[in-house]
Amino acid sequence: MRRLLVLHAVGDPHGGTPWAQAFGAAGWAGPVQAPDLPGHAGREPPLGGAYHRTDPALVGALVLAERHADAQAAPAVVAGVGPSGWGAQLLALGGRAAALVLVDGIGGPWLPAPDAVAAEREWLRSLADDPDALGPAAGGVPLDPRLRHAVPGQTDRGLALRAAGAIPVPVLVVETRPPDQALLSAAEVDEVVTAFPAAELIRLEAASPTEVAEVVTRWAP
Repeated sequence: MRRLLVLHAVGDPHGGTPWAQAFGAAGWAGPVQAPDLPGHAGREPPLGGAYHRTDPALVGALVLAERHADAQAAPAVVAGVGPSGWGAQLLALGGRAAALVLVDGIGGPWLPAPDAVAAEREWLRSLADDPDALGPAAGGVPLDPRLRHAVPGQTDRGLALRAAGAIPVPVLVVETRPPDQALLSAAEVDEVVTAFPAAELIRLEAASPTEVAEVVTRWAP
């Protein structure tokens, strides 16, 4: 089986460790890489303290380059969780993925430009009003407050659909959010899924790394 790269969700204070453990328990036959993103699991935030929705793609590219410098090495199966799904798609668009897994990671909500700017402002306002901005996250795990309030995600519907249509590798879309918590409606999810040349949609009741790892291990080409 191919090697696997997992980009965990932005805002997950435990980082990539639960995903690496889950895939190991699920019997993934190849090597598993699940790096902690900057600002997570005790890692320092990005240089300058700036977070961007493309950061997971950079982390993934650096990990792949570091561990597999051989130009002939086969591309990895790349999984992106939540907002990191966009970074996983960027790696696939760049030819760095043999297959793509998106766990609650196809983007949204789709906002017009003025509303997207307003959403960014609300995020900044929530940071400014956080009385515990310098304290640890729940459970005593330090987490940068910018991540605790969720970095704004991909908001361009047209871009998401064009990107999906340009990804030629097999894609597994895993949706776990209940309807009242979903960023996208079922119809919008279906629209994105059908935009991929080769994609399969699976719905689970929870985004447990254990459940997701079992599904992905059975599916992976």
